[in-house]
Amino acid sequence: MPNGLSILPNCQTVSYPAVPTVRKKTTEVRCQFDSAVEALQAVIQEEDPDIIAFGETHPNEAKSTKPTTLMLFTEQLLPVLQQNKCFDLVVEGLISDLTKDHPATDYLASKLEMPQLEKYYFFPPKTAEAVGVNNDGLVKLLGKAKELPKNLPFHIYGGGPSLDDPEKIDIYKYSVVSPGGEPDSSLQKLISERTVDVTLALLDQVKPGKKRVAIYSGGEHNDLTGRAQKNGPSYGKFFRKKTPYKYVKFNILTPELMDKGHFRSPIYPVYKVWLKNAVPAKGVILIKQAEGSYTMILPAGTLAP
Repeated sequence: MPNGLSILPNCQTVSYPAVPTVRKKTTEVRCQFDSAVEALQAVIQEEDPDIIAFGETHPNEAKSTKPTTLMLFTEQLLPVLQQNKCFDLVVEGLISDLTKDHPATDYLASKLEMPQLEKYYFFPPKTAEAVGVNNDGLVKLLGKAKELPKNLPFHIYGGGPSLDDPEKIDIYKYSVVSPGGEPDSSLQKLISERTVDVTLALLDQVKPGKKRVAIYSGGEHNDLTGRAQKNGPSYGKFFRKKTPYKYVKFNILTPELMDKGHFRSPIYPVYKVWLKNAVPAKGVILIKQAEGSYTMILPAGTLAP
């Protein structure tokens, strides 16, 4: 198989020449599925991961009546996780309560009701807007977790800054964005660090291979490029290189989300290739770029851009 990639059902190998930021010929596997549910099921069966990190491109909900990526995840993919023995989800958009003196299981956002959630787990509105957090969507996510079959309890944890972080006191200052429109990088790094801390606290309770944890974050955080550090822009390589756990990246995109605000991004040249020949008319296309690295593309008009 090219570059060590294995082939899933209904798949073909595709190669294309080097593009800017990717200096060598690219070979990837593209698979057609009838639904997002089938695609995720195939990845879990193929990889059997300890960690599966979902990444979204934050939409502009105010300008669209389409469902968001988070809503797709909530309604369709959350039950798949539970059915595949994944009972813990770490969400970067919820504030964390993890401390050195308490295990993560003491702090379950999915057990709480309003206004406890608003007081202890939600980012302030200004901060949420700056970092692309959809508080309304998170309320629905937590509600869906409570509706899942009770014989297999599903738990949701905050992966954002802890209440014990000194930075939490000044959390409002992080709602300030840079002249280029990007959120303050120090908050982004703190979110990455806390997401790693909570995930490892859950996994370290048992031997590797005995527990599965999912993460939901922005697509820049779960990436496998960059340095292997937990407080960098992305934590994927840290999990891959510095821990004993098998890590899988699973991004969710539509043509509109690929074409939104990525013109200066290193990944945009690859998006341009996908926009030309990897957008499904129906169902989904699952792209396996490398071992443990997947992107699922939905048809145009499916999700809020």
